[in-house]
This record gives sequence, structure tokens and C-alpha cells, in this order.
Amino acid sequence: MNSVLLGQYDFVILGTHPAALWGAILLLERDLKVLVLPMLTTPATASSPIYSIPLIDEHPSHRFIPQFILDSILKDIPADQFHVTQLLTRDRRLRVFRKDNEFQEEWNFVLGKNANSEQLTSDKNTLKTTGALRRGLGYYVRGYESAPLFPEDLKFMISNQGSVFDLKPKATSLPHFLFRKIEALGGHIDFRACQSVFIDKKVLVGIQLVGNPTMVSISQAIIATSINKVQACLSEPLLIQSQPVGWNFEIRIQVSPEAVPIGATSKMIYTDDDAAIVEIIQIDAGDYILRTMMPMKDFTLDREYQRKIAQRLVKLFSNYVPDLEYNLRSVFPDIRDPERAETRDLVDRYPFTHLASIPHSILSYAIPGLGHQSSVQGISFAYEESYPRFGHWGAYQAAFLSIQDWAKKVQRTDFSTILPPLAVAVSR
Repeated sequence: MNSVLLGQYDFVILGTHPAALWGAILLLERDLKVLVLPMLTTPATASSPIYSIPLIDEHPSHRFIPQFILDSILKDIPADQFHVTQLLTRDRRLRVFRKDNEFQEEWNFVLGKNANSEQLTSDKNTLKTTGALRRGLGYYVRGYESAPLFPEDLKFMISNQGSVFDLKPKATSLPHFLFRKIEALGGHIDFRACQSVFIDKKVLVGIQLVGNPTMVSISQAIIATSINKVQACLSEPLLIQSQPVGWNFEIRIQVSPEAVPIGATSKMIYTDDDAAIVEIIQIDAGDYILRTMMPMKDFTLDREYQRKIAQRLVKLFSNYVPDLEYNLRSVFPDIRDPERAETRDLVDRYPFTHLASIPHSILSYAIPGLGHQSSVQGISFAYEESYPRFGHWGAYQAAFLSIQDWAKKVQRTDFSTILPPLAVAVSR
């Protein structure tokens, strides 16, 4: 950890998100001066170097990193220390299953619990690609959903792919690893708290650290933590553009194919002035997914409430399929058995018990997200809300675009090719 704080830096990174730390490495490799402020509560000392400090503020998503970055800067981490969690193509982001039982649960939910076990084994084998990684079934993301992607669909999507890896948390800390890279390149990491970020007429001027009486001049800042953690330091507040407004809740229902009305379309929307929109999505003849959006409220985590919402979805579906009680073949969660629905099905399908632990893939946003630019010139974002549609990739997109915008402004052409073509395509 460098001990001498300079009076001027090109970039300051506020937080520990790996996307911005990766950006710091790119900047340092091009001889720019970079200051990293982890915004943590535990200071580093000579006897406690930065890579031994527990990152108590570290978000679980900080374990994730795109494949091309993994290949370029994490070569000394053994391959068994990470696994793919998302598969990116030019127009979709797919969920990847870590374990057989997760794949089995999704198989049961999408294809039905009576699916032939030999077919399951066969289709799982077709999803093994480089490194024998199991891809699983996937969906469009956040309001862009369509029918599920079946194994045969994925066969055509393996080329031109990009993967996002999840490092095993007990094996290594990605921010700590990147800290060591930053140190080796001459970057300055300071664990003192940020006392003030000075903004003059919506333009970043500099920062002041606790225990340092003078202002440090800064050309550009990247926020790599929750915006709430830095708002208190800002002399002028930033405008927050996007927060999750809800999460997607869905059930699977199968009816007799002959009961489906003539002329039915594959996707329908049911609206009610007093309730959230309900989507009715046809997977196959008589096979449907019913989806609605839960508000970001604690009461939506109650299993009884979830069961009641599932019952409402079935009731609405009965307006579409006449005599549903006679034509219903299966429903999951099984609302016909309240105890099973609340203690087994709903727990298996939606295991989270806190709003903060809801998976990014089922969150819904009213508008796209923060993007990478803020309302203050010189301050940008590389955090979870930058591009929520892209999941864990979004923060890296934001870091890249923040640096690219700065490079164009100062006419630094050596930053023009820092992402592979896929990343540019995904950003469109």
C-alpha cells in the first residue's frame, strides 16, 4: 500500500467493485495516476496489508468477472476456483446452473415433473461445451422475456459467446486480487475515509480525505459502490435515475390442449386497474407460464402472500380457459395443496428471504438504469445499477464506457480497443 498521497490524480475509484478496479488497472497500464478509495470501515496497517483485510462491505456480486478479463489478468488463479454463472450472446443473457439439482428444478418447472429422465440426461450432455460447463435453460432478461430457451436453441448460440465467471468466495477475493495488481502497477490505495468530494457548478473538482487537510485534485471519478455510500461526501447530490420497482413472480400451469380457445396467441397481457399486469405465455399446447410483478416490499416475501398471488393468477387464467377446474392437469407451485405450496414449492422456487438477496435476473426496473454517466461532469458509475439488463456484465460495460468517454475527451486513442467485439454488441 502506497503511503505518500499525491496532490493530483487522473482518476479516483470510490469503492471496491471489480469492474472499476479492472478499469484502474487499464489506466495504470497506460501510465495514468490512479487513487483507489475502498470506502471500507477497517483500515490497513503495516501488519495487516490490504489483501488480508476482510471486505465486510463487499457485495456478493463482487465475485463475478467476465471471461476476457479473467483470461487477461487472473491467469494464476486455478481453474477449479471459478465457474460460469452467465452466458452472454449478442442479444441474450442466459442463466447457467451450477449443480445438477438446480438444473433438475428448472427442468421440472419448465418441462414438467414427468419429463423422461433419459431425455434429461441426454439434453444435459448436449449443453456441455468448453470446460464441460453445463449451460442449462435460459430466459430473456427484465421485461424482455419470451418463451424459455430449450437445449436445441442453445446449440445455435454457443458461437460468439461471452461468459461471466463466479469465483469461489472462500478460494479468493476478487477485489483483493485486483488490489495486488493495482499496487504492483504503482496505483495508490488509501483506506482513509473520504471526507468531501468537491463539485463546482456540476463539475468534479477534487476530494479531501479524513486526516488530510488539503484537497487532492481529480480529473475523473468512478463510483464503484452503492451511491448511498458516497452521497454524504458530495458537496452537491447526484440524481438517482433508477431503482428496482419489483420482482417477477411466475407459476407454471398445464391444461388439456383441447381446452385452449381457438385463435389463442403465444403471449397475452391481462390488465386490471387495481393490480399489476399479468402475462400469459404459452410454451406449448396447453402449457403456460403466468407472470406478474411483485412490488419491492417485505410482505411479498411471505409464503402465504405468494400463494394467494398464485391463486389469483390461476383465477385470472380461468377467464381464458373455460371450465379450468376440469381441464387443469398440473400447477406449480401447487396451490391446490396450501401446505405444500408454502413449505416446499414456493421455497424451492423463490428461496430468498430478504429483498436484498433477490436475484438480479428477476428484478424489474421502470427505466433502464443509471447508465455510466451521472448528473455531474467527471463522475461516472461502475456498479450493479449501471446497466441492470446485462446483469453482472453491466458494471464492466459502465467502467469501459466511462473510460472511453474520458479518453475521447482528452484524445487518448490507446483506449479504443479495450473490450472484445461481443461486449460492444451487447451494449447496443
